[in-house]
Formats: sequence, structure tokens, C-alpha cells
Amino acid sequence: MLRKSLMAAYLIAGAVFLTACDSRSVDKADEPDMKKITTEIMYRERMALPPGAELTVSFANVAKMDVAEELVAKTTVTELGMPPYEVELPYDANKIDPKGRYSARAVIKLNDRLIYTTDTSNDVFASDENGKVQLMLKRVGGGHEAAHKSAAKQVSSNASLTNTYWKLMTLNGESVDVGAGDKEVYLQLMSENKAIRGFSGCNRYMGEYRIGSDGLKFGPIGSTMKACMKGMELEQSYLKALEDMHSVVVRGETLTMKNHAGDVVASFESRYMQ
Repeated sequence: MLRKSLMAAYLIAGAVFLTACDSRSVDKADEPDMKKITTEIMYRERMALPPGAELTVSFANVAKMDVAEELVAKTTVTELGMPPYEVELPYDANKIDPKGRYSARAVIKLNDRLIYTTDTSNDVFASDENGKVQLMLKRVGGGHEAAHKSAAKQVSSNASLTNTYWKLMTLNGESVDVGAGDKEVYLQLMSENKAIRGFSGCNRYMGEYRIGSDGLKFGPIGSTMKACMKGMELEQSYLKALEDMHSVVVRGETLTMKNHAGDVVASFESRYMQ
């Protein structure tokens, strides 16, 4: 009897010890492995930014198609002098996916209006000989000169119609949900080859566009031919809106589509370029 009791006690003690070890292992795995990326931001104009300008630098995983970027780190700086601007991005290395594709982005806004932005993909782990990721900004909507004027008056600074990831926000005045596979409906107008592409709720679509004196016009739009349990109704309404599109307006980071009657059929917001 005593021998059995001792054996049971040893087994219990061993189980407690193993549980404690496992707990420490899990706790250690959950601990953040903090590292940092150092960025250096420039623009070509040799002028200081006006008071109130804000610089936001971020990096995200943009490897997944049809979904918004997976934001990893983001820093906003409000006290800006002359460029270049050095900004550090702390991040948890445990959250980095070895199969991911991580790109850095920088934007400068004045009174919530976009005046500078990066317009290319920037590998966040490809630093220069000084250990810094170089980001070159391009002015938007009059950029630097308009920024100085906008301190006294409102100046329209708009996201680019082309080479922008436009996420669908409303259809016929109503907010929209995600489509099949929890993918968001989006539109991209690529400047190269004048190609249009996106996701419409169930299928990918593609085609061509042109911009002339009569504005933006879409050519015939093709798509994949999948049938989905979710997103089919959304897809039909969205493709009908593209078909009815007569004019588009970009204000700030919002794209609005109108039909021949002048009614808004769809609105989009700019997102990270994938």
C-alpha cells in the first residue's frame, strides 16, 4: 500500500513539473522579440514643410491578394524640420511571416490632406550600407507648393487615380460587406498597359480602360467563372455599377463613381498599394 502511495506521489510531482516547464516554454514563446527598422524619408523639393504637417511611416505584409495589408508597425511624427527625416519603426519579430512580403510606406498630410506619398513598393528589410531603408516621397495634388498655400486656404490634394488600391465602401448609398472568403471588393487601374483589375465579391475581374477628354471609360470587363455561396449578389450589384459608371471624381483619398444622371453608384477609399 505504501509503495503504491509513493508511486502516485512521484507521478503527481512529475506531472506538476512538466506542466510548469510547458508553461514557462509557452510564456517564453509569447514574449515579444522587439526589433526596429530605421527609415530615412526624402522628397525632391528643397523646402521645409509648413507647420501642422504630419509624417506617418508604416510597414505591412502585402503578400496576400484581395485583402487589406497586415499592418506590422506605424509611427507618426509631427515635429518636422528639413528633410531627410529619420523615423524608427519598432516591431515584434515573432509576428513576421517567413513567407510574407513586407513593404514600407510613408505619407505626409497637412490638415488631413495628402500632400506627399511613396508610390513604389519598398522592401522594408532591404536597408542600405548605413542600415536604413530609403523612402522617396512623391508630391500629390500640387504637393509642396500647395501645402504652403493650404495653410491659408483649402487646397485639393488627391490620391492618384491610377496605381492605387481602391477599396469599395458603398454601393448605391449603402455600405458594403466583404465578399467570398472574407475578401474585400476592390478596384485597381494600372498605368502600365492601361489595365483594370480587382475582386468583385466572388470572382476576379480584369479589362482595360482609357482616360480621354470625355473622362474615364472602361472597356469590356472579363472575369473568372466561380460560383460562391457568399458574395454573388454583391458582385452583380458592383459589376452593374461599373457598367453604369459615367464619371469619376477623386477628392482626398475617396473615389466617387456617378452614373449619367449624376447619382453616386459607388464610392471607394484608397488603401495600401499591393
